[in-house]
Amino acid sequence: MGVYLYTILGGEPFIYGELMNIVNNHPRPAFQIFTNGTLVNEKIVKRFWKTKNVVPVLSVEGGKEETDKRRGKGVYQKVTGLMNILKNQGIPFGYSAVLTRQNFDALTKPEFYTDLAEKGAFFGRTFLYMPIGRGDTTELMPTAEQRGDYGKVTKYVRDNYPIFPMDFWNDAPYVGGCIAGGTKYLHINHKGEVELCIFVHFSVDNIKEKSLQEALNSPFFKEIRSQGNLSIKTCYFRA
Repeated sequence: MGVYLYTILGGEPFIYGELMNIVNNHPRPAFQIFTNGTLVNEKIVKRFWKTKNVVPVLSVEGGKEETDKRRGKGVYQKVTGLMNILKNQGIPFGYSAVLTRQNFDALTKPEFYTDLAEKGAFFGRTFLYMPIGRGDTTELMPTAEQRGDYGKVTKYVRDNYPIFPMDFWNDAPYVGGCIAGGTKYLHINHKGEVELCIFVHFSVDNIKEKSLQEALNSPFFKEIRSQGNLSIKTCYFRA
């Protein structure tokens, strides 16, 4: 079907012991694996070299204070330790961060990006906090002003530092707007449900019951694609 990139998300993907067997058995596509780094050791890193198709994306929330506050004490030390292993092994990797009202200052400091670049990261993905799931709150959502200001920071860093951060919202024009609904991307959740997007939890098909091609050609996905980006945005805000 031409799928060339699989993004693997958690929880923590490396809890699943067969993950690297699947990756190494499919050498043609690339696998972008988001991880907190706590379960990745040098033995696993060596498996990255077997098929040379893994790009780890390591989760941080700023510096040590911000990361440990959200992800648990000692996580920052573990994830930066993994960065050192990956850098020494010559494995290209990136970072992932979730922008909230609480860590806005940390993620807009130039030192955040220069430090990651020195550790070996060459790109990054910043997602805006969205209140989806159990126990979430709108109080952590960045303000409109923070969203706009962060877009300016992203562009400045790309122009002035040896690292390429990407902003989930402000960089949308570079990919022609929303790419969900099978336009260029879709999401399969842990139940096998084929969803429009990781942030839009609607589905009519399950990958355990139908092929991916059948799911993409369902009336549901066809209708979303026929309406363009406006339909996707409407679904998101309704969600």
